[in-house]
Amino acid sequence: MKLLRESLQSLTVETPVLNFDHRAVAAAGHVEWHQCNIRRLRRDGGKNFEFQAVMQDITPRKRAELAEQEAKAALEK
Repeated sequence: MKLLRESLQSLTVETPVLNFDHRAVAAAGHVEWHQCNIRRLRRDGGKNFEFQAVMQDITPRKRAELAEQEAKAALEK
């Protein structure tokens, strides 16, 4: 949480977007992956700001990427 807070504080007018993938363990115990996109938006002529966050479930894509990495590592051995 501290890292996220620091990352949000670092968003500026010049670099207002933060993108990252987040690994989470669901209540049922399985792993899920979320892609997070956070944007700092200016309000009131730039005096104030707010954040817009969009999260998307990318679990199938992440599983495919990890399987590909494992297959590549196995072939290289």
